[in-house]
Amino acid sequence: MEISPSCTLCQRTTESSGRSAPYPIPNLIQPGSSGTGQQIGLIEKPRGEMSRPRRGGYNLRGVLAWSDKQWNEVTRFVRLTVTEKLDLEKPITKQKSGDIDDVRQVVLGRFPFLINYSNFWVIDDLVRSRLQYEKKRLQRDKNARMLAELRAEAVRQARRAAFEAVESAFSARS
Repeated sequence: MEISPSCTLCQRTTESSGRSAPYPIPNLIQPGSSGTGQQIGLIEKPRGEMSRPRRGGYNLRGVLAWSDKQWNEVTRFVRLTVTEKLDLEKPITKQKSGDIDDVRQVVLGRFPFLINYSNFWVIDDLVRSRLQYEKKRLQRDKNARMLAELRAEAVRQARRAAFEAVESAFSARS
């Protein structure tokens, strides 16, 4: 869904919440000052990689310096949106670009102030972080299920061996 730049106030109902947003819904295409990709007045991404502060990266929550309420609202909404719209077993680089654009559009529709960050780096970092967490959680759950199955099989084998031992002891007596 594209909104014309001349739109000053739009009404749109978000799919997931069903609520109306009485503010402009930002277009995903951010206008640059020139063909160089530099955008005027937008907050640039810090140097380094998110969650790697000891390796020249940055702590996203610290860099943004949002209130606890704002941080919790945005991260909760991103978590729900990512869970609903993306494949949780794939990293952000392996997701369909249209799906990533959909997530960006939904998040920008709910939190229009995020348009102030160049190239949607805040949204992308939050999505990347959520996908990494979900992939690890899914792997942990899968490992726990496999371990439970292995333990159950070991118990079955132990019972079978005990039964066979008792059976052979009785058959030896007869």
